[in-house]
Amino acid sequence: MILKKIVLQSIDSPRRDLEWRVFMALKLSREGISSIIGSAIQIRDLHEKSENCILFGRLAGVSGRTDFDKKTIEFCKNNNTSLFFLHDEGAFYLKSEYRDAVKRAYPESYFKLSILEKVFFWGEMQRKVFEAHPEKGKFRVTGNPRFDLCRTAYEWIDKKSIQDLQDKYGNFILIAGRFGAANMVLDEPSCLGKRRYDIRVEAGALDELKKETILTPMFSDWEKTTIEFAKFVSATVKLATEFPDLNFVFRPHPAERSSFYKEAFSHFDNIFVDKSFDVRPFIRASKAIIHCECTTGVEAEISGIPNINYRPCLDMIEVKAAIVAGVSDVGVVVKDYESLKESIKKLVATEFKFTKSTVDISEYLLNSIDGKESSDIIINEIKEFCQNNTLESKISTRKGMSQISFRKVKNFSKSILKRIWISLVFKKHINTGNSKVIFYSKKKIKTLWTELGGKPSNLKIKGGIIYTYPES
Repeated sequence: MILKKIVLQSIDSPRRDLEWRVFMALKLSREGISSIIGSAIQIRDLHEKSENCILFGRLAGVSGRTDFDKKTIEFCKNNNTSLFFLHDEGAFYLKSEYRDAVKRAYPESYFKLSILEKVFFWGEMQRKVFEAHPEKGKFRVTGNPRFDLCRTAYEWIDKKSIQDLQDKYGNFILIAGRFGAANMVLDEPSCLGKRRYDIRVEAGALDELKKETILTPMFSDWEKTTIEFAKFVSATVKLATEFPDLNFVFRPHPAERSSFYKEAFSHFDNIFVDKSFDVRPFIRASKAIIHCECTTGVEAEISGIPNINYRPCLDMIEVKAAIVAGVSDVGVVVKDYESLKESIKKLVATEFKFTKSTVDISEYLLNSIDGKESSDIIINEIKEFCQNNTLESKISTRKGMSQISFRKVKNFSKSILKRIWISLVFKKHINTGNSKVIFYSKKKIKTLWTELGGKPSNLKIKGGIIYTYPES
């Protein structure tokens, strides 16, 4: 049955989010529902010309409260859009400000709006923050579909990528960076800058907190991350020296510059820096993971790959406030280089045997539990809504042409200028890994779609926007 609904999905970080969005689009296609996937601006422009569509995901800003986001909410009201809210960074925050961080990510002032159908939480820990909210009937704990793809049942998706990486790097240990605060890309707001502060203000923090209370965790996080950054660089070099028969692939976080690592590790034949595409195939291709309170450790755990949680600040009381809730105890926790080295030796001796962690993080991430598929829970919610709300989704090009305004001309001009700037000036930063931007080729997306089991006839890519259609 074709339900004649279109789900709009905007992507903030393609490297992290595009693949699971395509995965969701395929599942929706099999339920008779179309999808359109693009950047926030691309989806905004289509959304403005739409009727009766579904918007699935977060809004453009981290807090969902920017002027851009408020305009999106107006489009939802005017165009009868139904919002299914899922934040792509929805679970792992600093312990010292967990409640405040959840409130920043989930804009509760929107919960009462009739256009908001569901609020999806990664786990109970986030839902509990809004336990007393009068709209809690709209809440559903679902997990995040990104982690479904880490299950061994989906390992076949990455079969070719795994082989390519193993052919390229041999037996390697993956080291995951999480140090953007100390090694920020050029197109990401500084962790101590005005934008990061404003995100807290947008969420209403100044109504309850003093300026100093807002700044304290920001600087504590920066201090801790900077120490960890230095320790990880040093540890990587020591490991490469002491384990010459192993290769080490250092993968910077999407918000980190690759150039620093490439220069620092250029002296070693067994250290490689690779930030390409999604981290999941790298995890599966590796013998083990080294991380620092990183979501990559959770992905490794679900994938059944040994992971070591190297936490050099573990005993530092002064930065204890910057511990990351939900991932601080995932994997084998070590606090100094000697313990890290011993853990690697043990893994080598056991031929990298995986031992499942005894730490239960399901309160933070529901689909860390075996058998819980976030994608299925969300798809069923959207499908049920579509069956009850039979108004046909439409996107009219005619409507867009008839409402030309100064804002539209201005936005169009800005987009053209941005493309020119990227191609002439910023492209070198993208190519060197010093940008958060990544471009998936049409071929890469089509290959992903077919590897997931999609039919080529149900996929179209035009102007960087992905359109998927119902299976007949």
